[in-house]
Amino acid sequence: NRVFYAIGTKKELEKNNILHKKKVLQKEYNSNYFKASDKRSLQVIPCYNKKVKVLTGQPADSYRIETTADGMKSIIITNAARFWGTTNFLVIQVG
Repeated sequence: NRVFYAIGTKKELEKNNILHKKKVLQKEYNSNYFKASDKRSLQVIPCYNKKVKVLTGQPADSYRIETTADGMKSIIITNAARFWGTTNFLVIQVG
């Protein structure tokens, strides 16, 4: 039930080989950059940024992006089984 997610700017994701030539997780990447969580309890991922883009293949109908009062965005997982069904890794680009 362990899942992993990484949030970073394009530059940060490239520096850690998570994003390489517009492809996600295609090279040996820095696994320490990812945060581990339990997919049964992870429902909200605060991104602390106004621009958010999911780079991995989670189905668009399994989550939504919400904006808080201060303009910051969060990923809200609405269907965990579908969201994590294709991969246990989530990559979010901010900025």
